[in-house]
Amino acid sequence: MEREPLRAELEAAGVRPTKSLGQNFLFDPNLARALVADARVRRGDRVLEVGPGCGFLTAPLAELGVELICVEIDPRLLAVTRRRLGDPPSVRFLLGDVLDGKRSLSAAVDEALWKEGDWHLVANLPYAISGPLVVLLATRANPPCSMTILVQGEVADRLCAVPGEKAWGAPTARIRLRYSARPGREVSADLFWPRPRVRSRVVRLERLPGQAGPKEVLARFDRLVEVLFQRRRKMLQAGLAAVLADRAAALRALERAGIDPTLRPEALAPEELLRLAQVLPSLGE
Repeated sequence: MEREPLRAELEAAGVRPTKSLGQNFLFDPNLARALVADARVRRGDRVLEVGPGCGFLTAPLAELGVELICVEIDPRLLAVTRRRLGDPPSVRFLLGDVLDGKRSLSAAVDEALWKEGDWHLVANLPYAISGPLVVLLATRANPPCSMTILVQGEVADRLCAVPGEKAWGAPTARIRLRYSARPGREVSADLFWPRPRVRSRVVRLERLPGQAGPKEVLARFDRLVEVLFQRRRKMLQAGLAAVLADRAAALRALERAGIDPTLRPEALAPEELLRLAQVLPSLGE
């Protein structure tokens, strides 16, 4: 394993993992190859990698022959990665933050991503951005057809949660309307530098077949989920009445959707929330 020589190279370049950037570098090439196998991508597939770190995952993806976009926020780290990989022709590097705040992608990434056709996310995601990034990609007009991601264990629990569990929340409901989720291998903290204090796990998300609904209904669904889960401990009749400023209208909508008004938002499956969104008036989306 090239852990120590690589650490020396990084330190010579003035690169130290930064907690604020969620940097925990994957240092195990065997695990990187296993992640690429988990992703089930093939030569010619289009792939986004966010936070390539030292290029341990980038290298087997490039060797496989995918069309790869890598987004890295740290210019010193990107320079090290490019020296190690030698700028393969199928790889495009973007320097900058993948996010513009927590509610939108950066303009450069948004422009670079494929507007039609299949593509995939394969990444060891920085802990600080994993949740918001997955939601933003899942709700794009042309979202990835799969996401194979190594994330903090707590994020994996949320992505794979079911209604009624404590980990079930607004981001989970929004993602799971559009994707199935399956937990994958747990990853030892010893395979990262620095060694994280939290557990890590691979999650595989696959886009569900068919369109969940018209664009305006999906926008209403996303807005409804956000506002209801801000009041997750309230019964639906009370939470929805506060949103609509009309208790009678809230009860009528719940009745039309066939939903028990005494339930709480966390008890509802995405399909039930979608039915409710379909019978509601505009929520300001």
